[in-house]
Amino acid sequence: MNIRVDGEERTTEAQTVGEVLGFKPTPDVPVLVMRTTTKEVEVHNTYDIETTKGTITIETRPGPVHDAFKERLPQLVDLPLQWDDKYAATFGTVPLPFEPTRKSYDYDRYEVLMGLMGHDRQQGILAFQRQGHIWNNGIEKAGFGTVIKGRSVLARLGRGDAIRSVSARTENAELYDFTIATSPDVPVHDGDMVLSKLIVDLDDESPYAVEHFLFLTKDGHLPVSEVHTTFATCSALRGVELPPERIRPRTRGSLSVRTSGKEKGTVYVYLKDVVEDKTHTVFGETISGIELVQEAQPGHHVRVEPRYVRLNTLGYTVADARALAQRAGIAFVVEGTAGDDDVVVSQHPELSTAVMAEGSITIEAVDPARVFTVRLFDNLAPQTAAYFKTISGLKTRSLGRLTVFFAHEDMDMVLFSGNDKLAGTLTPENHPEGVVRAGEIGITNMASRQRGTIGIRFGDSTEYGPTGEDFSHTNIVGKLDNIEGLRALKEGDTVYLLLET
Repeated sequence: MNIRVDGEERTTEAQTVGEVLGFKPTPDVPVLVMRTTTKEVEVHNTYDIETTKGTITIETRPGPVHDAFKERLPQLVDLPLQWDDKYAATFGTVPLPFEPTRKSYDYDRYEVLMGLMGHDRQQGILAFQRQGHIWNNGIEKAGFGTVIKGRSVLARLGRGDAIRSVSARTENAELYDFTIATSPDVPVHDGDMVLSKLIVDLDDESPYAVEHFLFLTKDGHLPVSEVHTTFATCSALRGVELPPERIRPRTRGSLSVRTSGKEKGTVYVYLKDVVEDKTHTVFGETISGIELVQEAQPGHHVRVEPRYVRLNTLGYTVADARALAQRAGIAFVVEGTAGDDDVVVSQHPELSTAVMAEGSITIEAVDPARVFTVRLFDNLAPQTAAYFKTISGLKTRSLGRLTVFFAHEDMDMVLFSGNDKLAGTLTPENHPEGVVRAGEIGITNMASRQRGTIGIRFGDSTEYGPTGEDFSHTNIVGKLDNIEGLRALKEGDTVYLLLET
């Protein structure tokens, strides 16, 4: 059978989604199966009015008079022609809900309107204008449509004619049925379309926004936070500051990142066209898979394939960084001496778009003993974990760093610089209970004047937290296992960090 997978035609004998894709969809990472069907649907605001002389087709405009017309379609059947002249042909009568008015209005040729005979709400009429003229027909601004077909029928109507039927116009339309596949066993049929990922093209003119998106999706998935009629969002990096870059109208399939306000750092995928906004940088367009985002639910992770490789090697071993550069066809330069197992801590240029433009990267690396793996307690201390990621740089980079501001060989802890302004809203959470263990990372919360300080103890303590504060002023945010490597640190030294995976 022939199916279409992520925009590409494929002939296959596979019978299920799992067989087609070669991987297993899950409730967290679903795929979409689209199947075309032909259905009879109403043509928006278009009606066929069959008379004894033939059919008149009208196109209507939204409003209270249109609503009254639509609600009374059955009552219009068999209404006789009440009068006709060179200006209009009028059918009636039917009760209408409008307050009578004696104002006159100018109506165009072929306009369709409703009115009140003798300004009586029980004597409602349906009128078709043969010529434009000013008319006091009893209803304020009574026009609600236009004759678009059957104007010759309108010209022939006369005494004794009547309305035989009124119906919304329908047509056969090719529509899609969507099936969200959360297991590999969902069947596929000939002609189906399977969407397993969002394929996006990224814009060189928005390098910071592109890097932001590449970091957000570095594991190959876009986590969906909200889905609205107009857009879907991912707020995993909300709060990150980015410079404004390319500002332009957003169309269905566009990707943008907000650069100011409470939602700064949030990524948007557009499901409908939206005008440009100076607070949004548009950095990409969807090539395939927008329907997958449209049908997603909050909490889903949509697979992503950017038509751009992330070329940031921070946290890589030198050997892995060199291999990435070779695959991308760019030059790889090492400053100083570095072994294959050393860890990259600096790269120039750092932005992937700039790397591609220059065709090379220059890196610095350090002994892996200077790089520490940290495990954060995101569930127990979400606010404190977010602060730690911001201070260390781990919120937007794979490699973080902290600067030592206090260390002494006689002390049982080491302290790192924080930011007391950012910590001003760091509410108490995940206090120590009974004892602080060696290697636990503590941050002084807003209840103390030393708020924002980050510390690690080398030994257990039942009295003080990792920053030397009492337990009520301490939030435990994570743990670092290889603490012996910290003992030799001096004030001003840099500690490099990788998140545990």
